[in-house]
Parts: sequence; C-alpha cells; structure tokens
Amino acid sequence: MKTSLAVALVCLVTGRSLWAQEHSRFVLSGTVRGIQTGELLSGATIRLIGTTLGTATNSDGRYRLLLARGKYQVIVSYIGYTSDTVRADIQGHDVSLDVALSQSQVSLPEVMVYPKSGNPANEIIRRAIAAKEKWLEKLHSYEFNAYTKTVLKVVKQSELPDTTIAGILETQTKGYWKSPDSYFEIVSARRQTANFTSAQNIFTAGRLLDFNNDVIKIDRYSIPGPISSSAFDYYRYAIVDTSYQGKTMILGIEVEPRKNPSPMFKGLIEISQGSWALVRARLSLSDPGAIAPPMDSPVYDEQFAEYEDAYRLPIELKTSFVVRLRLPGVPPVILDNVSVLYDYKFNPAFPKSFFDRDVVSATAESADKDTTAWRRGQGLPLTRSEALAYARIDSIIKNVSFPMKAVISLTRLISDPDLGPFTSVSDFFHFNRVEGAYVGVGVTNSTLIDGVELTTIGGYGFSDKMWKYDLTAAYKLPGFERLTFGGRIFRRIANRKEEDMYSRFDVSLGSLLYRDDYRDYYLSGGWQGFLDWRVGSTLAARVTYSDERQSSVSRNTNYSIFPQSYNYRSNPPIDDGYLRSVDLEIKLDTRKFYDTGISMQSDEGSSYWTCSGSLEISSPEILNSSFPFDRFRVSFMRHQMTFASGYLNLWVIGGSAVGELPVQRMFEIQSAYGGYTENEAMATLVFQRLLSNKTIMVGAEHDFANSLFKWSNIPLVKQIWFDVSIYVHGAVAEGCHPMAESGFGLVNVLPFIRTDFTWGVEGACRGFAWTIGTTLEI
Repeated sequence: MKTSLAVALVCLVTGRSLWAQEHSRFVLSGTVRGIQTGELLSGATIRLIGTTLGTATNSDGRYRLLLARGKYQVIVSYIGYTSDTVRADIQGHDVSLDVALSQSQVSLPEVMVYPKSGNPANEIIRRAIAAKEKWLEKLHSYEFNAYTKTVLKVVKQSELPDTTIAGILETQTKGYWKSPDSYFEIVSARRQTANFTSAQNIFTAGRLLDFNNDVIKIDRYSIPGPISSSAFDYYRYAIVDTSYQGKTMILGIEVEPRKNPSPMFKGLIEISQGSWALVRARLSLSDPGAIAPPMDSPVYDEQFAEYEDAYRLPIELKTSFVVRLRLPGVPPVILDNVSVLYDYKFNPAFPKSFFDRDVVSATAESADKDTTAWRRGQGLPLTRSEALAYARIDSIIKNVSFPMKAVISLTRLISDPDLGPFTSVSDFFHFNRVEGAYVGVGVTNSTLIDGVELTTIGGYGFSDKMWKYDLTAAYKLPGFERLTFGGRIFRRIANRKEEDMYSRFDVSLGSLLYRDDYRDYYLSGGWQGFLDWRVGSTLAARVTYSDERQSSVSRNTNYSIFPQSYNYRSNPPIDDGYLRSVDLEIKLDTRKFYDTGISMQSDEGSSYWTCSGSLEISSPEILNSSFPFDRFRVSFMRHQMTFASGYLNLWVIGGSAVGELPVQRMFEIQSAYGGYTENEAMATLVFQRLLSNKTIMVGAEHDFANSLFKWSNIPLVKQIWFDVSIYVHGAVAEGCHPMAESGFGLVNVLPFIRTDFTWGVEGACRGFAWTIGTTLEI
C-alpha cells in the first residue's frame, strides 16, 4: 500500500513537472545592431519562421519574445540591411541572442520597373494597388494579439526634444476584425506607473490603423490611403531612394497631397519590388492640427510582415502626438505609442452577435498585474530610460505624505471603478435643499450569490433627518444570457424623470456654491420588479412594475458655502398617493463605444442613430393606482457624418398622455441650469417650469469641425484649432406659445469644453444666453 502510494506521488509530481515545463514560457531576448557602424537598430523585425509570432526592437535596439520549449528559426530584418536567419534552441531556460546585420545599398538605376513613359513611381503604386486588392479579396476576417506601450513625456522647455517621462502605460489585448469594418478589441492585462490607475490605462492597438486600406479613419476624418484604389486622385508620388531587405529590393516613394482638402497624408512609403507589397509607411498629416484637440502633430510609422505567403498585415505600429491643453502654465505633452501585433489567425468564423456595441472593452482581471496574460503574452522590453522612469515615479507616489496619499486615494475612488465594488460618487455624498448633506455608501457584489448581482445603497440626510435605502438584485437566466430579471425595494428622495438631464453632481455643485437647486423632490418608497431583454447588439427592452407611495417633502436647508442675498426656492408639493404602474421601454442604439473605464465614449467618427420609446400605464381599476393615466414618451437622434469631418445631428423628443398626469410625472421643456446646458435643452429658457401633459422638442446642429477656418486659406486663421457649430432648437408645450432659438457653438476651445451663444427668437425664448457644456459622455 505504501509502495503504491509512493509511486502515485512520484507520478503526480513528475506529471506536474512535465506539464509545467511543457506550458512554461522562456524569454528569448537580445539586441540587433549594424555591423559596419555598431548602431543599435530600432524597429528591426524579428519573426519565427513557420509561425505568425514576431516582434520588433525598441528604441534601444532590444527585443524580447516569450516562447515554449523548442527549436526555432528566427529571421531578423531591417530595411537597408541584409536579413539574417539564426537558430534559437529553447530548452528550459532563458536564451540571449544578439544579431548583427550588414548594410545593403543599391543605386536608383537598378530599379527595374520603369514604364514606357510617365512617372516611374506611378507604375510602382499601380502594381502595389493591384497586389493589395488581390490578397484582400481572400481576407474576410482575422484575429490577433497585441502589446501596446504608451509613454507620456512632459516638455520641459519650448523645444520639444527636451522632455521628461511622466508616465508609462502598457496593455495586452486581443483584437478581432471582420469585413468590411467590424472591429472589437478586448484588454486582457494592464499595468502602468503608479500615477495612473488601470481605468485610465485605455491605450490599445485601437481600430487597427492599416495603410493598406482604401480609407484610413483618424478621429472623425476618413482619409484616402496612400495605396487606395483612388490614390492618384489625391496624391503625387516620386521615387526618392532604394535599398534592400534581405535579397529583396525596397523602393522608397515620397507621397504628398495632390489636392488641398484637410487633412491628407504626406511622407514616405516603402514597397517591395516583385511582390509589390507595402513594407513600411512613415507618414504624417498635411495639416498637423486637423485631429480633435487637445492632440495634434500626429506621426505614424507602420511596418508590415507577410503571413501564410499571402497576407501583408501590420507587425508594428508607432504613433506620436503632441497634446496641448492650451492652459496657462501647462506644458505640452508628447504621447508616444507603440503596438506590436502577433499571432494572427486568418478567416476565423465569428457569430453575428460577436461585434457588439463596444469597440474596446476590458476583462475584470485586466487590472491584475500578475495575470497570466503578462506571463504568456509578447511585448517590448522597456528601454533604460523607461525602466528608470517606472522606478522613479512609483517611488515618488509610494513616499508622498499622508495628506497627498489621501487625495490620491480619493481621486482613484472617483475615477477607477476597478479599485472596488462601489457605485457612483453621489451615492457617497450629495447635497440638495431637501436632504441637505447626504452621506452614505453604495456597493455592488456579484459573487455572494451565484449569478446574482446585488446593489446596496444607503445613507442619511442631515437636514431632512431621514434614512434612505435602495436594495437591488438582478439575476441572469442560465442559458439565456440576454435575459435579466430582478427587483428592488427602496425609500429615497426622488425627482421627476425629466430632470435627469443634469446629474446629482451638477445639482450638488450649484446648491453648495450659490443656492441654485434645479430639481423638485418628493419622497418615494416601495418596490419594483423588472425584466430586461437584450434582443440583439442594438436593440434592448425592459418591462418594469412599480408599486410605490409618493408624498410631498419640504425645503429643509438654506445652506451654501458662499453667502447669498436670496434663499433657496421652496420645494413645490406633488400629488400624493400610490403609483402602481407597468412601464414598457424599448431602445434601439446603433452606436459603437469605447469603454475607457471612466466613461463610455461613442465613436463620433461614424454615422449612427438612436431611438427609444416608453409606455407607462397606471390604472386604478386594474392596478389599484391613485392616478389614472397612460404616458407615452419617444426620442430620436440621427448622427450623420457630412463633408470633411463635419457631422449633422437631428433630434426629436416628445411626450403625450391620456388622462391627467400627476405633477411628478408631467413632461417638461428642458432649460439651461446655472450657465450650463446640454444639447437637448433650450439655452435661452433660463429655469422656467414649463410642465404639461404634452410636449415636443426638436433640434438640428451642424458641426463644421475647424473646416471653416481651413477654407479661409488665411495663414493665421488656418491655425485655429477649435470646432464651430450652428444650431436651431424649437419646442412646444400644451398651453404655451411655441418657442425657438438659434445660435453657434465653439467646441474644444479648452479640452472637452464647448461654449454656446444663443439667441431666443420666439415665445418665452426671447433674449441672449451664453452657456458652457462638455463634449464628454459620462
């Protein structure tokens, strides 16, 4: 018995050891330099023959690959040098392998592609377009892995080269693409210097920039690529140099815009003679300030590799931007980004629902710095200066004073949902004229009960001297992941649905600073049951049954930080009673989103539309409700890309009711609040309560980006960076005269801020209003 047990233990240990060795990854690393000069070569490509694995050297000429046990043939290439193939034997330990390449130059007369007449560069481009279109016909989808490193450098003086590294962020991602333009990327691992949180680490390979494509999307611009099928309509070409990569001649071709539309590409592309494949593209924009502020002066450096003797896809992409916040005392920041792409798989099948609404998202485990994604994924080694910056920044953050640590912790709590199971900041503190200072807590948990997400919110209002709570449980049906049902019980200070345009943070700020409380409040207590059904990637529905007691509350405080000569306005009474209703809501949303961890930002560079409708039925006969009404609300918005990078927004919001609505369910024409306004509000209607059973609001806005300044062709005017938009709004409420206003807005004068100048031209909207807003979607 003892012998059998010993044998079993030996087998178990041996088996685990063999499994660990089989599944371990070992580091193959080294440098690539030129033989003649000894110069370390940045951007040299390292490929494993017979695989889709590869990487590139960093700016110190160093590379790093994680490999399983085995024997590999490694081909090292760099334009202008003879490629070298070396062997790497990985047998249970890390291996160092330095490579030296010989320079290889040829003269221009050796190019063998001269046409009978005309510009010889044009013939090269024609062949490159034909070769690209041939292999693109066979490429329907692909997936890849990527490592991305972003380095932020603060400019110390007016000269951009004089910089200090202010932060480093790294991600491991997996990307998916399907013809014609479906894209999704998921972040599996994130790590960064201590002055950033994982939620702020949002840099990935992005919607993969590929200069083989006919159209390159940058911000809201769709720019013809340098080898697009219509390239000759937009660009001029000239051969400027030739070199070799291995035994293949590489033709260097200068690209410059033929026309004036802003922006276009300019720079150098390199094409392989014979295969006519794009090998490298080093390009910038003809208009450095064209992309959205605060970023400008983008530079792109992309290298390509051949896979499966057919496809030419990126192996490395470097981008560089200058970030100018245009605030006094704030220096420019250079943002250098490099992505290494590897392990391609071609033409995999994806389910229809795979490319959902998110363009970029992150796994829950991605913030774990010890995740297996880091132990198994590829990447670039840090340069010496980057390694020193990591240590310096982490040491500074670790050794700051206690008050500063408290500030940093609070900032992370506000900005980083990955740091804990917390709900919104306003569940911890908010302020209004009824509750006064509310202090509470809000947490979520999805592990306590399998398949159930629990949300618990509770707190105390110091002016109304009342405890509140809100307990919600949501359960996804096993096997029916699109269906979620649940319920909640609550006692809370509520407000009309129409007043949610401005957040509790906005209201708290206005109340605390100058006694301006936008909302009207009432006490609501009871329970709800709900069923959510995500029908598809763009369509969702919810059914809610509500049983709640609603009653009036009074103003309980007159406090503000800064003394005012006026009091808070009184809190008007509501129609007290029991509201028992069934609410059916349907939403259709074709937007794509970037999940930054802090906010969901929609892809404004694509056209989309959103539509929602809700029907709430409150019946005394059937539901024993105190209020007899049927309430219907609908909203529609179309975001349409127009010329250059401009766009047109058209929107309609309306509501109607059968029966008499209680005050707390009436529709309202939205107005500006404390000098702040949202797009779907009447800016010149300064805080007037226009409540009714029927309302409709319409609006149209065209954003010209900065095209109006570019078209002027005046040197100083052309350098203006912010956008200009024009708009018109109209509204009608039952029992009121029609209202109308028009104006113009300046967008991104300061980063993410817009300011509007609006004139009322009809009804209650006569007069002028100057307001501010934000371009961020929270």
